[in-house]
Amino acid sequence: MPHAFRLLPFLLPALAACAGMPALDGPDSPFPDAPGAGWPELIELDPMLLEARQIPTAETAEIARLARRAARLRRRARALERPVIEPAARLRMQAALARHMLQRPGALQQGGEAATDAGAESSRTEKQP
Repeated sequence: MPHAFRLLPFLLPALAACAGMPALDGPDSPFPDAPGAGWPELIELDPMLLEARQIPTAETAEIARLARRAARLRRRARALERPVIEPAARLRMQAALARHMLQRPGALQQGGEAATDAGAESSRTEKQP
């Protein structure tokens, strides 16, 4: 079976060579005017480009609407760049954290206060028979 796949690139062109050429100039031709049509007319490119530049791409109202929308989206983006926590609330939280650390100096060490209490509790229960 693998040998048949190796021969496939050679067999396909041979099969295509067996097909006849379609009659493009007969009565059944898809191009009935083709024999007497001649060459297409060549036109200059500059007038076509000038005409393309004069076609309005967008209405003035649409441009103004899009400019307003862009401005709104920029304002929203700037609002999202602000800090999530307001400065006054941040100061209160930092002061509370400082007070907490002064009361319990080892509270924020690795594992936190709850972990050290739980460890102490489990060691107390293990000692009692």
